[in-house]
Amino acid sequence: MSKLCAILELMRTNAKVLFFDCFGVLVLRQPSSERIFEYVWKKDKNLLNFIRQQKANGLKIGIISNVAQYQFDEFFPGKSKQNFLIFLVLSGEVGCAKPNSRIFKNRN
Repeated sequence: MSKLCAILELMRTNAKVLFFDCFGVLVLRQPSSERIFEYVWKKDKNLLNFIRQQKANGLKIGIISNVAQYQFDEFFPGKSKQNFLIFLVLSGEVGCAKPNSRIFKNRN
């Protein structure tokens, strides 16, 4: 079991709410297959499946991220985010960014 899976399992067994960041967690930077020294962002499908399963098991799932709404919507358009999110807090929408503690007190 990977370290991330072990941490997520510990969180799942002790938590009622799980929250994640967007870029670098749900969406990973990977080398481009078309251009050298360039990267593309791709969804981590394994983590998204884990999140959906945990939501089905009754956990509340949210995102707290320092991205703008349009950036988030590029990867999770329309109703796709409703399939797994209970709350979404984006720094551009609330006027503060992580690690400022105020961002963790917002829920929209």
